[in-house]
Amino acid sequence: MIHKFSLIYELDAPIAIAVAAYLDSEHYIFLHKDYTDKYEVLYHEPHSKVITVRQTWKLFGISMGQVYKCEYIPPAEFRNYDVKPSPWYVPSIHHLISVSTNLQYLPSSEKDTTISILDVEIKLPFWLYPLRYMIQKGIEKLKVEKDAEDMEMIYRREKLFGRGNNSVYLANHQFMLYKDDYVKYYGNSS
Repeated sequence: MIHKFSLIYELDAPIAIAVAAYLDSEHYIFLHKDYTDKYEVLYHEPHSKVITVRQTWKLFGISMGQVYKCEYIPPAEFRNYDVKPSPWYVPSIHHLISVSTNLQYLPSSEKDTTISILDVEIKLPFWLYPLRYMIQKGIEKLKVEKDAEDMEMIYRREKLFGRGNNSVYLANHQFMLYKDDYVKYYGNSS
């Protein structure tokens, strides 16, 4: 069975900065350490925008996580899908359900902020379908908490570099997914 939902809200950041924060893979293991302690790019499909990523974390001292495919569709769309447990033999919700997400950032027409639109599709067996809203609430909570942490980071950088300055993300030493594509759309200093 399939359950779909959307989560829409505003981020107090210019769209170029919201996109940069999403693509800045270095901050995941530092800022989001409660959710991930390791973030690895496993494979970049040739002639494609698809990247395979492994994220792991520790639960009760056991290292577990997920492997998934992600895509950046410039200027401000992100897809995550084909989520599998990692390692495969550790019990995981991903043995039972399939989650795919499509995140779009749109510039607000009224102010220098970003509208976040997360569309989620969950495929789950019929016997888990009654729990779909509980699973949805968990995904929504994770997204809101992650974005709150990102906004704290964005505010700190804004105090140092000014609102809308993306130069910190584009430093040579900074690992950012799809950096060349990002620069094509947002330039070296938005």
